[in-house]
Amino acid sequence: MEKISLIVVGATGIVGQEILSLLASEPFECGDLQLSASDDSVGEFYNFNGKELEVVAPDKLNLVSPALLLLCTPRDVSEKLLPSLQTKNLMIVDCSGLEREANKLALMPEALSGDFKPASYSLRSTAGFMISSFLSALELSDDICSLVATTHEPVSGAGRAGLDELWNQTRAIFSQTPIEPEYFPEQIAFNLLSQVDVMRDDGATAYEFRVAQELAAVRVAPVRVSITALRVPTMYGCGISLTIETSKKLAVEDLSKKISKSARFSLDQEAEQPPSSMSVIGDDQIHLGRLRVQALPNQQGTLLSCWLVADNIKACIARPVLDLYRSLMPVI
Repeated sequence: MEKISLIVVGATGIVGQEILSLLASEPFECGDLQLSASDDSVGEFYNFNGKELEVVAPDKLNLVSPALLLLCTPRDVSEKLLPSLQTKNLMIVDCSGLEREANKLALMPEALSGDFKPASYSLRSTAGFMISSFLSALELSDDICSLVATTHEPVSGAGRAGLDELWNQTRAIFSQTPIEPEYFPEQIAFNLLSQVDVMRDDGATAYEFRVAQELAAVRVAPVRVSITALRVPTMYGCGISLTIETSKKLAVEDLSKKISKSARFSLDQEAEQPPSSMSVIGDDQIHLGRLRVQALPNQQGTLLSCWLVADNIKACIARPVLDLYRSLMPVI
């Protein structure tokens, strides 16, 4: 039977390269693979499992269904390409963070059980993916009274420009040369920025609002929710300090058993040093540490606190989209 093709637009960028690297290690055989990128990379060849694949311009792609197309381009490029792609008979996943409603994107499901249907999806934000996956693994979505999350977003979340800015500023500091911020509003090297994305009228940033929306879409919408996203001077690895008030009693032992059953998580509860942003780079799991609970005065609920950290590119983008692609394979 015909295999579903995979098309990676932005194949030579950070996200595209991580997806291809992880795909090469997958146990299933993918369908026809097409690679596209910006003019700077057009004409280059990419070796994938012994095959030389040419990188072509987006308008040279063979957009024949059934195919899963991944938009791994910068947000402004994705916004330009998406309308014309949505006229094709494709399944599209935007990995660049476009606004869902304005671009007619549904939230990407965990899997599609082999049922290929042309549609346009948005990948969850890194924080939205990590938090919702955690709550799902612990089966807590319906018992949450309040949720407070502080996310530490690495510069790779801003793409190649973010990585280059941190590297260039760090080098400038040690060579004692002047620093002029270009991408971020202030110096990011050896600094922490209290805002990620543009500010809304309600005081939340667009990214924080997006995370809250994504949680609500999977039925996590407590009366009290607070998301604060900080930009930190690390290359990769998103960390989240999470505190949840639940309406029922919880025990660390029971929570540990549930989390250990999920292939998506690694629990490092007994480690002397909880997992760090650096220690999870290259891993496709979400790492959990400092899991602790505190009984509330009413003797009914629980205050649960923990630390979540993951490779934001591999674990929160590459792994979910390839799990989706794999879920389509049985029917082809």
